[in-house]
Amino acid sequence: MNILTKTQRKQLLRSREDDAQVLSEKQRERLIGADLSWRGIGERVFQVREISAFGAGAVWDIRRLKDVHKLYVSIANPEKPGYLHPGYEQVAIDSKDLEDRVNALSLVEFQCFLPSTQNIGLDGTTTTVEFRRGFAEVKICWWHGGPDEWNQFTELIRGMIAYFKRLPNVGF
Repeated sequence: MNILTKTQRKQLLRSREDDAQVLSEKQRERLIGADLSWRGIGERVFQVREISAFGAGAVWDIRRLKDVHKLYVSIANPEKPGYLHPGYEQVAIDSKDLEDRVNALSLVEFQCFLPSTQNIGLDGTTTTVEFRRGFAEVKICWWHGGPDEWNQFTELIRGMIAYFKRLPNVGF
């Protein structure tokens, strides 16, 4: 007979509670942009969304916990625009690679925060990028190819999205 000590029972109970919370979070439908929270997931430091006018697309989160960066992906629900399908899958990628990609983006200089021209249309793809550090947050959003003034930044983001889509187990 295997008898657990009081400390072992507490650890087992905590582990089961943590597993139940992770499962619950992953199984629920959520709004695009809504953050997830459970013990050990870490802080979301970067998010990039690519959503078509018809609601299809994906959201990639880079999270940091104790200086380790991890990539997670969620798939948009085209039948319910503005929502993600249940699921939040970690994608295998090197932590340093993720950190370097986010740092490269932070070095881009914007000539103009608001573009001089306005893109309008009925269909296309909206791309949204969010950076976070503590309570500070920056959100940049554009439609289709993005404004000319942001070309250096939007090209880096398009390259990052294409790279993420090529990774195994991304769901595309």
